[in-house]
Amino acid sequence: MKRILILISLLFALNTVSAEQGEFQLMFGAGGYFPLKQYTQNKNVYIYASYNIPVAFYFGFTDNFDLGITGSFTRLTDTNVDTTYNGLSGREYFDYYHININGRLRYNWLPGYVFFAPHIFIGMGNNIENFSNRQFFVDGSKLYNDFNKGSYTDGTLNFQVGIDFTSRVWWFFLLNLELVYNHTLENTNFFELNFYIGFDWFLKSYGGR
Repeated sequence: MKRILILISLLFALNTVSAEQGEFQLMFGAGGYFPLKQYTQNKNVYIYASYNIPVAFYFGFTDNFDLGITGSFTRLTDTNVDTTYNGLSGREYFDYYHININGRLRYNWLPGYVFFAPHIFIGMGNNIENFSNRQFFVDGSKLYNDFNKGSYTDGTLNFQVGIDFTSRVWWFFLLNLELVYNHTLENTNFFELNFYIGFDWFLKSYGGR
């Protein structure tokens, strides 16, 4: 009897992992933002890593292809850039907020594994950046009080490519780990390494369970 129950559970698990057509996935997570190149007003920014907050939504229109919408949020404080103002050379400091929204096409390149689905994906969307709390320093640490440039927001087209590994750990609960490379039209390049926890459900009229 015990062997029969194990066999039934294994067959059920195989079915739930394989039946991706008509499947919705919603995932939330946390991760890291790792910039390679970043610019503001055509100037190279001094950059460093920060946290990343991602969210992802996918729909399986075939067993191995998914369409998705993803977003991520990053915040860095005291990012800086060498610049000039009123004939003075110095360094501008500012707070940086980053929102990345993309559509994705995802493909399961190794189907048929129980509890495990590796994907490759491509995406395109909008990279929105906000620069606020701007201050200008000269001679290393002297604040220039007449600096009066305000906050501004910029957006540009973003392209991405990446890989992820999804595991259905129990019933409809999911774990996902992804690595994403992003490139914008303004030559800003960055990686995201994100870990998600999520769940799935099926559209029965589309062939789901």
